[in-house]
Amino acid sequence: MTDAISASNGRWSWTVVMLAVVVAALAVTMAARVTPFGDTPDESGHYSYVHDLANGEILPRLGEAKMTVGRWGYDPEVWGVEDRNNYITQHPPLYYAIAALPYRVVDQVSGGDHYWLGLVPRLVSALSLGLLVLVLYRILVTVGLDSARATIVAGGVAFIPTTLHLASGANNDIFLFLVSALATLFFARFVQRKRWQDAYICAVWLAMAGATKMTAWVLIAVLGPMLVYEMSARGWRWWLHAFGLAAVSVSTAGLWMLRNAVLFGEPFYRSGLDAAFEGERHSAGFAELLTNWPVMEWFMAHFHGLIGFSGQCVTPALQDICSGIRMTQVFGLSRTVFAIVLAAAVGVFMVYLLAVALKRWGKYGEPSFDGTERDGSVRGWVVSHVARKGRSRWLIAVGALVGASVSLALFTASQWPAYRFGDLHTAVMLAPPIAAALALPLLVMGGSPRERIAFYGPVAFAVFGVILFLQIHKGFTILGYPTGVHGRYLYPVFPLLIAGLGVAVSGLRIPAWLLALAGIAMVTGLGDALIAHVIPFYLETRL
Repeated sequence: MTDAISASNGRWSWTVVMLAVVVAALAVTMAARVTPFGDTPDESGHYSYVHDLANGEILPRLGEAKMTVGRWGYDPEVWGVEDRNNYITQHPPLYYAIAALPYRVVDQVSGGDHYWLGLVPRLVSALSLGLLVLVLYRILVTVGLDSARATIVAGGVAFIPTTLHLASGANNDIFLFLVSALATLFFARFVQRKRWQDAYICAVWLAMAGATKMTAWVLIAVLGPMLVYEMSARGWRWWLHAFGLAAVSVSTAGLWMLRNAVLFGEPFYRSGLDAAFEGERHSAGFAELLTNWPVMEWFMAHFHGLIGFSGQCVTPALQDICSGIRMTQVFGLSRTVFAIVLAAAVGVFMVYLLAVALKRWGKYGEPSFDGTERDGSVRGWVVSHVARKGRSRWLIAVGALVGASVSLALFTASQWPAYRFGDLHTAVMLAPPIAAALALPLLVMGGSPRERIAFYGPVAFAVFGVILFLQIHKGFTILGYPTGVHGRYLYPVFPLLIAGLGVAVSGLRIPAWLLALAGIAMVTGLGDALIAHVIPFYLETRL
């Protein structure tokens, strides 16, 4: 614990710093030497967005902005001009504005060299992954892990093949992951220390997340109220800080929504797909979606190892020999290791959650006070009035029943993954409803600051999951097949889940050597993915 306190007060372990450097260097190497330009999700659009900003176009407008002509060096005079709208301009501009600054410098210094210009936005993603390891480490030591265990858990995230793949390309996903982790760090500090400085810094990072991608708006809608729920103030001061935190958190998202409303007539406008397909929707429920399509399997497979995008097919030079998207999933040892390690991590958290629930149940559902409940906070009122002795048992029982019912419904409707250890992936996908349904009543009953941080994660993840499933179902009714089935859309909430895992590892006293075995397995799995799948795939598809 002394090590954890020292680290949280500003000291860094050389081990985690070196790990972050290695991770960033690996991502840079992938970006510079392995991943072909255009082979990460929507890289043509992400690159074109950066190019437009760097060349003086302020906030390219969706529907008018085009993909950059001649990107990555193909000759438009030979292959023609590609007149394709840049749908990526639906995103807020923060990542692209940051990447546009070095892009403009490199453009001047290199004389417009296409290789270096293509590499610049990728470097922002690669360096973001290294910084992400450091921020996750800081989160974990803040919630009580010692330096050794925090280093292993934080580093494990970077050794997921899809994460490294995204970090090697131009996209806003890893940068958003980093910004969301920074917001989570200061949220965890605020829950434990009750310093207004931490709350407002958290709100600032939420605003930065809202200026990066619309999926982060869900994080603002979840973490913002959690800040208010944890506030301790009375009278007009409570209202002042509640308004201040809310105003800062939603500032950038609100401005982007206002822009969308003015330009397109809809605050959440993305592509106009709804209007184009109005009246032609398929009448299909969630059960049909889950039964007829391997949605659960895709979630896990794409989160672990979905490599490629459109390859060199995105350039006019090869359109005559390319058709459709060129992607591959990572199977074999890497997926097996990922399935086992992820199931073990979820198992650790579920055991911790059940242990806390049983402990509360054994105390006849008595609310847990930590001395700050009567200081004018909403949480204090909830713990004192809602979670009364005797009533709390009902909250736990109802939560467990609801969570089990939702998980059973998902299990009954979903396809069973056919690959090895697919049953572990299924179990992982069924755990979140139970975890959220248990965490919510435990949160209402109070608990220590670290316990509450652990409880917040599943609740936030459930909100994210419901909204994502609604969007997938919405697209399914329009197109007739599911789209957007990607775990990367949940990146904003993962830091809070990782914080909860840190609390569970600390609470259950999981030894460092056991975590080290899991870390070694993840590194081995990543090596297998690169050697057996990723590099051969790109050697085959790069023309």
